[in-house]
Amino acid sequence: MITLVTGARGFAGSHLVDRLLPRERVAGWHRPGAPPPSRPGLDWHPVDVTDRAAVRAALETLRPSRIYHLAGASRVDTSWSNAAPHLEINVRGTHYLLEAVRELHLSCRVLVVTSALVYKPSEDPLTEDHPLVPVSPYGVTKLAEDQLALRAAWESGLDVVVARPFNHVGPRQDIYFSVPSFADRKSTRLN
Repeated sequence: MITLVTGARGFAGSHLVDRLLPRERVAGWHRPGAPPPSRPGLDWHPVDVTDRAAVRAALETLRPSRIYHLAGASRVDTSWSNAAPHLEINVRGTHYLLEAVRELHLSCRVLVVTSALVYKPSEDPLTEDHPLVPVSPYGVTKLAEDQLALRAAWESGLDVVVARPFNHVGPRQDIYFSVPSFADRKSTRLN
């Protein structure tokens, strides 16, 4: 029984791996090119989610019992200047993953993590029934990812769950995000 975490090297993925190890056998995907950090018990695999053949080959080898799909382009600000990488990773990468799960007849649950930025902005508390009207290119790519996942469940019968989390904050978060940026500025002034 193998649990696969795509984007295991990223902020959310690395924290998920912390929770899963050492209780489970965990495989983590990371982008090819840079060596992953040493993590005892974690079986690293360099897989580009935008490479259909690589995704299929890796899933065929691993045959995971469950998948946490966290790989993705996560910066809203860069989506405004160039949406192509967000479309490629968030949409095409998710499509390739779900397509391979279906084609390989893997009987595993797939958790696809999108974003609360798929919802129309509101001053009222949001519910899952709130209108899906993203206001950034990033949000559009996450909505497309979201809908691909739901379609895979409805049409192909895959065991897919979609999560639409709000902001994540914590250690190891990229300095380009607000809270770590504020914390970095404050610690710089204190020193």
